[in-house]
Order: sequence, then structure tokens, then C-alpha cells
Amino acid sequence: LSHRLNHLKYIKSVEMGKGLSLVGGFLLGSLTTLAAVIYFKRSSSKEEKEDRVNVAKTVSSHEDHVNLITDIISRLWPHINVAGCATVREVVEPMFKEMMPKALSNLHFTELDLGQVPIRLDNVVVHELKDGMLQFDLDVTWHSESNIKLSANYGLNFGVKSIKMNGRMIFTLRPLTNELPIVSAIQYGFVNTPELELDFTGLASIADFAVIEKTIRKIIQDILSSMMVLPNSMVYKMDPACDFREVYKPPKSIARITCVNGRGFVVQKSTLGKDDIPDVYCLVKLGSESQWRSSTIKDDLSPVWNESKDFLLSHTDQILTVDAWDEDKGALNDDDYLGTAELTICDMLMAGQTIEVELMQKVKGKNKKSGASLSLACDICNFTQKSISSLKNVKHSKDKICGLLTIVIAGALDLPVKKEDAASFVKITYEKHEFMTGVVVDAEGIDALNPVYDAGFHIPLTEALQSSSAVKLVLLNGKNSVLGETEVKLNELEKAFAFHVSETRQLERVGSGGPMLKFAVGLSGVEDSHTAGTTTDLLRSSLRKSSKGIDAEDEKVRISIISGVGFTIKKKRLKKNDIPDIYCMVKFGTSPKEWRTPTIKDSIEPSWNNESNEYSLQNLNQVISLEVMDENKRGKDDHVGSARTTVGNVLLRGGEMEMRLQKNGRDTGAFIQIGCIKL
Repeated sequence: LSHRLNHLKYIKSVEMGKGLSLVGGFLLGSLTTLAAVIYFKRSSSKEEKEDRVNVAKTVSSHEDHVNLITDIISRLWPHINVAGCATVREVVEPMFKEMMPKALSNLHFTELDLGQVPIRLDNVVVHELKDGMLQFDLDVTWHSESNIKLSANYGLNFGVKSIKMNGRMIFTLRPLTNELPIVSAIQYGFVNTPELELDFTGLASIADFAVIEKTIRKIIQDILSSMMVLPNSMVYKMDPACDFREVYKPPKSIARITCVNGRGFVVQKSTLGKDDIPDVYCLVKLGSESQWRSSTIKDDLSPVWNESKDFLLSHTDQILTVDAWDEDKGALNDDDYLGTAELTICDMLMAGQTIEVELMQKVKGKNKKSGASLSLACDICNFTQKSISSLKNVKHSKDKICGLLTIVIAGALDLPVKKEDAASFVKITYEKHEFMTGVVVDAEGIDALNPVYDAGFHIPLTEALQSSSAVKLVLLNGKNSVLGETEVKLNELEKAFAFHVSETRQLERVGSGGPMLKFAVGLSGVEDSHTAGTTTDLLRSSLRKSSKGIDAEDEKVRISIISGVGFTIKKKRLKKNDIPDIYCMVKFGTSPKEWRTPTIKDSIEPSWNNESNEYSLQNLNQVISLEVMDENKRGKDDHVGSARTTVGNVLLRGGEMEMRLQKNGRDTGAFIQIGCIKL
């Protein structure tokens, strides 16, 4: 599956390269221009940051630029839709064969249209120019009615009538040059796995519809995670001659997460046997990395762990998910779910040394407080190319990272095969780890005899360095034909400048010299605990600075939900008409935390009397996101509509604003009035 995903990633990057040269290249170029404009606009207004009029002008200008890009996307959407459908069909249908139950292995699209509603971009944050690169982040929102129909064996047919996707993307522009096009390449990906909702039709008639629905979602999530959820990302070369070894950006830091303790857990009363005092353990996950399980604390309502796990960190907006479970004995007894907490690394650092988070439980599709909470801590450790002392004489611990091994395969030259027979790839092996690049075959626009792989891999190291160990690189054509191989021993890296080797090396081959392989292999150590503590404090301090240079501890904002209008009564023939019971789910900035207002029963003009919540304000471009729901006593609540705007947009309108609700890209006719006050 890993090999297949890498192959698909390569094919997708090739196809994307073709399309982007006409459409996406213009779009990414526009995004780059947007980032530069916002960056220099911000820089030029530093002396005016106390002037509210100039701040208002800056916010208004930012809104204009973001609206410009969104407008460009909307104009190009008919072309993006066609190109996107072709890519989806090519990438997803082979995955059905690999991952679906055997009876559904021939699942395929009969109709595929992503709808008329384009993707929307907002909440742009441009970071300072640093280390020869420029980075900016933005939110991607897409709520669209689609026309997707699928078919399988035995006459099974179903479809997807709407798609909702929300995610935050990061764009890294590097290397930068003094010649056009200035930006040599753009590395991009999602900070976290994007939220994805698919509204299926026709599945109710299929016995295993729940399995199919879950599997399709998992396929999409797996494809996204393997290709473009941090620390994974994709690259678009603005300059085709750019060397991928100068583009690839591995993770720079470690987030050391500590489960400190918990409280508020309760005894489960039993009418037949002994009452159950919970045996609590936690499952912790950051980004697309594997889950880590803490130890189980037996028979304790206030468990104490003080256990740590290192995760690779690529961005402080990455979401940490912690699930608490009650371990049960016996093959027939499943562990009991106690609740989930979600927060970003930024949330943890802003809170100080430790943060206490409430555990929420999802009951019949609704989030409810469990009454229990966990205390967590986070320290940041940077990787360094100045020293690899952290890899010397360390005790083995699978939970502690002591270094990082990075392997980059750029391409090969002069393959000794016929052009039409070329199907080359590189297999990378280091101890128990094995990776493969995508397969490059002869096709239009591809030089299969001088293939470009543009693949990067990284291995977190948890054991002391063994100088005799080696990274083995094998160039193959097809599954069994070895074109050449080479090794890079770790003692070679120890002697190299900055512990890094970058070469175009002739491979060894039985009977004759092999082709040339362009690669780079590097080692990074981890800074010591004293420096790590300083790094954590510095990062915490920098995060507390808003984009205007104001300390965020003194800068807070109060968001109020005031009232709503335009909601409608659902007419029913045989039952009482349904007057909506409205509540709002509110998100702020990049945090995954949701705030729920009270439900206003039986009202088409609900009023919340300024129900409010306070947030730390980092910049005026932070987004206020609303999901408005109609509560039902039985079954899932109905989604009424959603809306998004920025803090700056509300402040420009005097601190109050009516937000127009949309559903699947269409106006619903309903509005929610919100308030925003800087404290």
C-alpha cells in the first residue's frame, strides 16, 4: 500500500504539474503575490500600529486581496472542476481495488462532478522572511453540492450529493533567488487532516452501507494524509530546473507531550457485580503520526502518569488529540470510552507550563462534557546540524527522539534500459525501515531514461548511533531488475560537513558501472534539555506577539452571539409543524475547540442576549466560524447553515455584524448577528 501511495503521489504530482502550468501555476503565483503584498503591507505599517484608522485600512486591504484570489478561483472553477475530477478518478479508483471488500473491489465512478461552488480562502497569516524562505498559511473552505455516482457488482449503486471540507494549508516558498521567477518551488500541505463530510445517497438499500461509507472516508483520509498532511507535503516547481534537494524541508522540531494527570473520573455503578473504578489510559496523536498509548493507572479516579512521548512537529497549529479510555479485562469486554480533548500545540504553549483540558463525549452525534479533565504539558526541542551528541551513548527509549535521519532522492541519469521498458524507482532501506519512490515510466513530457523522483523521507531515531549502520539505496526497473545500488554509512555522515552528504554518485552494478543517482542523506541531533527549555520559552513568547507586535496576553477579544432572523417553520402533513430549535457552534482562529450556545426553543427569530466567550487575539485576520444547527430530540440535529468572517471585518462595522448563512454554497435566507469587542 505504501508503494502504491508513493506511485500515486508521483503520478498526481506529474498530472498536477501539467495542469498547474496552465491553471494552478497562475493560482499559486497569485497566492505568492498575495503573501508578498500582505507581508510588505504589514511591514510598512509598523509605525502606524496604534492608529485605528490605518489598522482598518490594512484589514480592508487584506480582505480585498483575499477576495481577489477567491474571485479568481471562482472564475477558473469550471476548469478546476474538470481537472480535479480527472485526478480524483485516476487516484481514487485504484484505491477502491486495494482497500474495498472483495465484493466491492470493482467500485467505480459512473458520474463525477464536484459542483458549481468554488473553494474559498481566508485567514491568511504571512510569516517573517527567514532562512531563505517565505511561509504563509491560509484556511481552505469548500461546501458544495456535487453529482457523484458510483457503481459496483450486483447492481449496487449510490452517490454523494454534497461535500464539506475545511482545512488549514501551509505554503513554503523556497529556495528564493534574485532571478525570475524568484520563487524556485512551493512546498504545500494541510497542517492537519482536513475535516471532511460526505452526504451519501442510495446507501440505505445496501446491507453493509456503514462499512462502505466508513471505508470511502478512510480511503480519502489515507490519501490526503500520505500525500499532503504534515509532516507530508507536495511540491510544485516554479522553476523546472530547481534541484529537489534544495526544496525539501523536513520537520525542524520535536513536541515532547507529557500526560501529567487526570481528575473528575467517576465510579461506574453496577447492579449485579462490583462497582467499576476506572482503569484509565490515554491515546495521544499529533498530525498524521501514529497514536501513542500511555500506561494504564488501575482503580483511580485521579490518575497520575507523568509520562512523555516525542512527536515530530512541523507547525504550531497542528492538533493534538487525546482520547481517554477505561481498560476492561476479558475478551468479550471492550474498553469503555471516557472522552476526547483536542487542542493545538499553540494552545498548549500559550497556556504556560501545563494546561488542563476538558474531556468531551460524543453522544448521538452531539458533544457533551464528560465531567473529567486531563492536565498536559508540552516542551519544544529543535533539531540541530551543529552537533549529534544526542545520538551518542543514549539509552533506548521508543518514546524519546534523539535525532533525525533525512533521505532525499532527486533523480537518476542514463538508465541502461529501452525507453519503452522504463519503469524505474528507488528503494531506500535503513535497518527495519523501508521506503520507495514513485515509479517513473515513459509518457508524454517525461524523460524516463533520466527520471525525476523528487521524493523525501525522514526517520526519527530513538537509539544510539551505530557507525556501522548504513542507508542502502537500490535503483530498480520493475520489481526484480536491479540497475545499481550504493550505501551511505553513518560514519561517513559523522565526518561530513553539517553531517550531510549530497552527491550525484555512480551506482555499483554487477559486471559494469551503473547509472548515476542524485541524492542527499543527512543526520540531525537534538538540542540539549537546557537549550530546549529556552527554545520553548522563546517560542511561547513569539506566539504571544500578535502580527502587529502587541502582546497577546494584553490583547483579548469577546465574541458574542446576539440574535438570528430568517429561520423558517418546516411544514408537515401528518405531524405538528416543526418550529426550529436553534443553537450555534462557534470556532475561533485555528483552534479545534468549539463553543456551543444554548438552544433557543421554538423560535424563527432566536435571541441569545449576548451569549459570549473570550479568546486571545493574535491578529485581526483570525476567523470567526459559525455552524448553525436545529436541535432534534431524536436522531441527528439538522444543519441549517454556516458562515465565516474575520475579527477585523466585524470591528470595521462598529463591532456588530449580520452573518449570512449558507448551505452547500447557497444562501439560506437566515442571518446570525454577532458582536466583537477588543478587551
